[in-house]
Formats: sequence, C-alpha cells, structure tokens
Amino acid sequence: MTVLKTARKFQIINTLLSDQALLPAKNALDVSVGTGYSTTRLARAALNAKVTGIEDAYQHTANRARNNLFKRQVSSRANVISADITKMPFDSDSFDVITGSYSKQTQLFTHSRKQRQAICDEIYRLVKKDGSGSILMVNTRRQINKYAVLFSSKPELDVYIADPEMRIKFGYRAMKIIVR
Repeated sequence: MTVLKTARKFQIINTLLSDQALLPAKNALDVSVGTGYSTTRLARAALNAKVTGIEDAYQHTANRARNNLFKRQVSSRANVISADITKMPFDSDSFDVITGSYSKQTQLFTHSRKQRQAICDEIYRLVKKDGSGSILMVNTRRQINKYAVLFSSKPELDVYIADPEMRIKFGYRAMKIIVR
C-alpha cells in the first residue's frame, strides 16, 4: 500500500510540475526535499531555472537527494541545502516557483497551527510578488485544507485546490497558489 501511495503522490507532483507556466521560471525552491524527486522534476520542468532544495530541520537525507539529482543529470541546475523552513536563508521575493511535498518526517506535516503559520509566512516572504510567483503543494487532505486557509488570508494570493479526482485517491490533495 505504501508503494501505491507514493506512486500516486508522484503522479500528482508530475501533473502539477508539467504546467507550461513553469518554463520561464528563473529561480525555484523545493521545500522538504526528501529523496529529491520533486526537486528533480522541478529542475526538468523549469528548464532555465536555478533550483534550490531545502532539507528541513526534521530530515536527514540531503546526501541522498544530491546523489539522486546527480543520477538524473540535473545537479548542474539544482542543489540541496539544510535549513529550518520557518527561517530560510534567502532574500525576500527570491523565487518564481516554490514547491512543497508531504512526508510525515518533514516540517510541512505539523499539527501546530503556529508552525504552519510560520511556514506560510516564510513561503509568502520568499515568493515573487510581481505577478509571476506561484506556490505548489502536495500534502494530506487535512494539511492542505489548513494551509489553504492560512494562504487565503494573504490578499495577493489566489488559492486553488486540485480537482476532485486527485482529492479522493490515496488521501493526497494538491494546492496551487498564484500571486497576483
């Protein structure tokens, strides 16, 4: 069952990252990289982008992610660093695209509203506000709903939950946020 759930999560990530709007991206950020799957997909989808993956405070897989980036021949455009995702070491308005993918061992999966708010505020600080920024997240239904409420409170953000077909399969839900 775990293999099926992981395969479904990867299908959702592939669907989100196949969007043509990613092609002109210059700087992209993947939050909570894990094994580097979504970082690799982002590097392939955003052809001209420099992609940075953040291994968050709860993960210990940076070397594995770097190795996977190298194996998939995107390490020249993507790198992985370790940082607390509530206080990332980047300037404001630095990224055209920010992605985040669920895993139980990441900061993105938290029961603390205060922690979710800090993550949302930090992602909001980093995404470009010139109308070109977007945020893509895959998480459990409950977590996506909670993040959607927090992101919806920002007036410049349009929050979209993925279609119903994605919602019911294996409990994952996707969210796309566009900056106006």
